[in-house]
Amino acid sequence: MTKKIIRALALFCLIFSGFVGFAQKIKENKNEAIDKDVMLMNRIGPSTSELYIANADGTGEHKLFANSGFDYHASFSADGKWIVFTSERNGFGQADIYCVNQDGSGLERLTDSPALDDQASLSPDASQVAFVSTREKHTVNIWILNLKTRKLHNLTAQTGITGDSTKPNGFFHPSWSPDGKWIAFSSDRNTQWIGHGNGSGWEHVQELRIYIVHPDGSGLRCISKTGICSGAPKWSPDGKLISFTRKHDNNNFDIYTIKPDGSDLRQLTTSPANDAHACWTDDSKYLMWSSGIYGFKDEAALYDDTFQPYGAIFIMKADGSDKRQLTDSPWEDSMPIYITKSKKSLK
Repeated sequence: MTKKIIRALALFCLIFSGFVGFAQKIKENKNEAIDKDVMLMNRIGPSTSELYIANADGTGEHKLFANSGFDYHASFSADGKWIVFTSERNGFGQADIYCVNQDGSGLERLTDSPALDDQASLSPDASQVAFVSTREKHTVNIWILNLKTRKLHNLTAQTGITGDSTKPNGFFHPSWSPDGKWIAFSSDRNTQWIGHGNGSGWEHVQELRIYIVHPDGSGLRCISKTGICSGAPKWSPDGKLISFTRKHDNNNFDIYTIKPDGSDLRQLTTSPANDAHACWTDDSKYLMWSSGIYGFKDEAALYDDTFQPYGAIFIMKADGSDKRQLTDSPWEDSMPIYITKSKKSLK
């Protein structure tokens, strides 16, 4: 039975974190196994990740796929008809970009590389997809795939964009402007190697800046302050603002907005918990985001500087007022995505 049009949906991942240690025997098919040399390893990261859809008020939650395949980092096309996302359904660590209809049908694999492919973002006309990849150079760059010709080009490896190769040089979270003329992203290019804790450890604590650039690589511009961790930019649908997450006090992250020319910086959240993963509604009047303000719902195994506290999804006006909680579960609800009111009905 066809339901009436749902004007706004949120898409988010339900992730169970844990330590994954595994040994795999490579199989030729379901009926025959061939013994191979095996590597044992330990991986710190999620053990399960599924995509869910819900109404923008938090009701009607359901899985996008009946059988998920370790799926995350989903993003809608501008018209709300398509979803692009990262999946490791071909094996843990084998991250590739896929697209699917908003009702879960028509699944298609867009990239097929042994490298990491992640954080896909469709252009406004859905003709291109920008994503991050470690292909060729092993460092993280932003690539653009033409969906008609299937041609790829490395946007951020170009002279004038790529940084000093002896320093951090990663490029993350591409976001198209609504007119398709710019791509916003975060990068630690030309920053210093800073270790975890005392400044000399092997773990890199990122200093990130927000940049914008034309899809052909021209017009690179830094719009955020140096010396601060600022990441996950998202262009507002009206093109007037870019939202992002910024570290401002010890390990506290909050949601900010800034104009594309780097002016009018505004802090929208002020909770002592981490606030991140903001996204816009289609009218640019509201932002949804993830917050850990209400803490865990049960005992949790904690260690120093744990990377991901409990979170729920909230919504607020673009000026930071009228904050409301949308989800409330014992799990980690994060990375909301808003679908436009022009999308088709769900069946």
